Amino acid sequence: MFKFTDKRGENPVRGPVTARSKDGLMVNFRASFQYRLNKGGLVDQYMKYGEDYKTPCIKLAVDKMNEISS
Repeated sequence: MFKFTDKRGENPVRGPVTARSKDGLMVNFRASFQYRLNKGGLVDQYMKYGEDYKTPCIKLAVDKMNEISS
């Protein structure tokens, strides 16, 4: 499981995502993910990302949270 959190003691991989709304207000997002890999796509996924399959998912999530907030 991957978490965006600011809680102490949870060993977060990344802290909360901070963004600004259209009105200029600060918005903090926290999220957690559970990965379920598709057996049929594992070879293609491995060839594309190697063992670092989480990074593209995290970048997409951060981008979407920023997009939604503004």
